[in-house]
Amino acid sequence: MTVIPFQIPQQKEVVPGIYDLPGRRVRLQEQSVEPLGFYTAIWDGRDQHGRLVESGIYFVRMLAGSFTAMQKNCRDEIKRNAKT
Repeated sequence: MTVIPFQIPQQKEVVPGIYDLPGRRVRLQEQSVEPLGFYTAIWDGRDQHGRLVESGIYFVRMLAGSFTAMQKNCRDEIKRNAKT
């Protein structure tokens, strides 16, 4: 599993997504409206259909209003920790 920490400076709709290297969306996590504060999102290394994704580099993109943050993750690390 990958734990993604993030902070919201004011109440906004939060949209976390996982993307592969070419920029295709692999998974869109649950969207929610959150008050300001610190949060974590968790990715289990699976795509939108529940299948483990291939080894490689993936990006987590967090959208909250006009704020966007990106984080790079390596699938090899996720694979060792994911339950099959």
